[in-house]
Amino acid sequence: MKFSIPTNMNKLQPYFFTALLFFISSCSTTKMPQRDVFGYQIMGQFAKKMQKQGFHAVGTGIGEDKSAEKGTRKLNYLQLLFNVDEVLTIERGRELAVLSACEFLNIINSNEDSYKYFIEYPMTTKYICIIIGGEKHPDSCIESVHVSNGFVNYFSGDLTMPHFGRIYKETFEEAVRILNCDHEK
Repeated sequence: MKFSIPTNMNKLQPYFFTALLFFISSCSTTKMPQRDVFGYQIMGQFAKKMQKQGFHAVGTGIGEDKSAEKGTRKLNYLQLLFNVDEVLTIERGRELAVLSACEFLNIINSNEDSYKYFIEYPMTTKYICIIIGGEKHPDSCIESVHVSNGFVNYFSGDLTMPHFGRIYKETFEEAVRILNCDHEK
């Protein structure tokens, strides 16, 4: 009997990851602090909602405030990585970055238990990180866009020092303002 690996395995990876993320976030465990369980549930809810809009979750990250005592630490960092099936320009990257960050913050801040688990409530873009990778294309302006620490960063090319491929950076507020101006035209 001969076995072969499907050629579209890369396309299955986001679906596998999403299923794994939901499985992990729905499992009850005595070893994981409740704040982490809550953080993963929030990220799972967000990933599921964004999947309906063409975002494929491929990674997560979570961080805690190390300055507080061990039993009282709150979450100070939630990160999700997505792939989208499109070539990104700076303009399209900005749209996706603002859309996803606003949706993520809406999910976090509309949950009545968020104040218990996050270092700041309501949460802002200072404490989230969303990375969106687009399809590789030789004429693409950017390969990925990152919302992190209140900024939107656009990346392309070589990921080496000193900028790690960053070609443009703006505050999140600037990105929102640019989008609002474009929509008024």
